[in-house]
Amino acid sequence: MERMLSNKKYVLFFMLPGMLFYLVFYLIPILATVQLSFTQWDGISFENLKNIGTRNYFELFTNDPVFWTGIKNTFVILLLQLAVQIPLTTILALVLDSCVKGVKAYKTTFFIPVLFSATAVGLLWSRLYDVDYGLINRIFSSLGTGYMQKWLSSSKTVVLALTAPMIWRSMGYYLLILYAGVKSIPKSYYEAALIDGCSAWQSAMKITLPLMRNAINVVVTLTAVAALREYPLIYVMTNGGPFNSSSTPAIQMYIESFLKMRFGYGSSIAVVLVIECLLISALIHKLFPDKDIQY
Repeated sequence: MERMLSNKKYVLFFMLPGMLFYLVFYLIPILATVQLSFTQWDGISFENLKNIGTRNYFELFTNDPVFWTGIKNTFVILLLQLAVQIPLTTILALVLDSCVKGVKAYKTTFFIPVLFSATAVGLLWSRLYDVDYGLINRIFSSLGTGYMQKWLSSSKTVVLALTAPMIWRSMGYYLLILYAGVKSIPKSYYEAALIDGCSAWQSAMKITLPLMRNAINVVVTLTAVAALREYPLIYVMTNGGPFNSSSTPAIQMYIESFLKMRFGYGSSIAVVLVIECLLISALIHKLFPDKDIQY
């Protein structure tokens, strides 16, 4: 085996299928999208393909209020998810680690929403938010408040209402990552801390959280990228409405490309969205660099 791995021809042979897959399904589409972003095209006939330079990007950044509304919404969703999901999943991971019985049942329960498609989650939460018959408004009504909020049809609450099902659906996946990070910490550290008289809170702050740093960084990065490119759940629940108040670059990219048949303009939005994801990921790694943890 060592002799085979030392031969570059064998290594290249085994890497070739993966490289071809990446080339055909990732690299070529990305390059084609970048090229299309400098054109005006209806997506039907290449005879209508017209090079227009940077006109799409100029229009996008200077004369498209929907785009800037989408940028604002993505960052609001991102901040809400980071502020709610990261602390909540971290606390749940610590609680599950301290449980003696029923850990598997709890993990399964939290992970079940991950198995649902975005369409199913969107339809489910749309019913929960229904003005007249939704469970959420029924709860407010039963409390005697008479509060009947139009969650998805009000520009003031729609982004907040969309963020809740995103957190609910993905929480179980991130919980398992953080739980694995907790379980990887040697128990001898806690035993030594107990002998030194540390409380459970001190052990969590001084041992658990610092040694979970890399797992938390992974969850933060995945949460950020998922928030920036979220599309199907928003499309099912609001389609970017009302009046584009819940639009995101991903939603706008679909509408411009496949509904308005402006593939060049939609491609420019896609390029900006990819760059945005790369910049946010780089910023997160800059602020929270991975460290080689020695146990």
